[in-house]
Amino acid sequence: MSKRKQILAGSLLALSLLGTHAWADDMATMQPQTTANGAEYVSGGVGDEEMSQLKSVEKDYNMRLLFTGRDGEYQSGVKVQVTDAKGNVALDTTTSGPYLLAKLPAGRYKVNAQLDDNAQTRTTVVNERGAKEVHFTW
Repeated sequence: MSKRKQILAGSLLALSLLGTHAWADDMATMQPQTTANGAEYVSGGVGDEEMSQLKSVEKDYNMRLLFTGRDGEYQSGVKVQVTDAKGNVALDTTTSGPYLLAKLPAGRYKVNAQLDDNAQTRTTVVNERGAKEVHFTW
C-alpha cells in the first residue's frame, strides 16, 4: 500500500472513530433516567439524530409529552412535574428537548409544565401500553 493510501486509510479510520465517539456521547445524553419513585424517563429530540433515537425507543414508554411554541417551534428547558391521583410526585425534571417520554404505572396523572413564567396543567390517563401524548403550547 502506498504511503498516500495509508494516510488516507488512517484518516478515514480516525474520522469514523470520531463519529462513533460523537454518537456514543449523544446516546449517553439520551440514556433513560429513573426517579426516586422508580419512574423511567428520557428527554430530548434536538436535531434529527436525537429525534431518530427517541422514535426508536418510544414504544417502551406509555406517556409522551411534547413542548412547542405557538408557531410550532420546539421548546426545551421546560420544568415538568407529574403527580398521580393521590398527589404523589411520579416525575419531576427539566426537559433537555421538546420531547419527554415516561414509563409510568397505569392511572390518572396531572402534568404541570412551566416554561419561563408560564405554567400549564393537563390531566391525562396512562395505560400500561401505548404512548399517550400530551402537547403543551406556549
